[in-house]
Order: sequence, then structure tokens, then C-alpha cells
Amino acid sequence: MKSKEELSKLYEFSKNDEIVTYCQGGYRAANSFLALKKLGFKDVKVYLGSWGEWGNKLDLPVEQS
Repeated sequence: MKSKEELSKLYEFSKNDEIVTYCQGGYRAANSFLALKKLGFKDVKVYLGSWGEWGNKLDLPVEQS
């Protein structure tokens, strides 16, 4: 894992925000969770279902850019 200094450059948002990490199946999201906790973020969660669950439910909202 990167040092705290390197990680701080990647996660430049408030440590007081609620943060929910996700990816395709939760594996990469778990790494982000650990990095954020290492940096002292308080309200961090992992969405275990991640995109594999949410993206396959057609009745749930999806933002597209």
C-alpha cells in the first residue's frame, strides 16, 4: 500500500464526509476502504454488492455523463 503522503494526494476530500466505496464486486472497494481508514476518514463503508448488484437492477437510478 502507498504511504500516507501518497494516499493523501489521491483522496482530496473532507474526512467528515460519508464515503461509500464500490467497484464491480467489492474487491477494489475494500482496498479503497482500507486506504481511507488509514488516512483517518471516519464515516467510510463498502457497498458489498457494488456495481455488479446495482447495475443489474434496471429500476435503480444510474447517472450517465
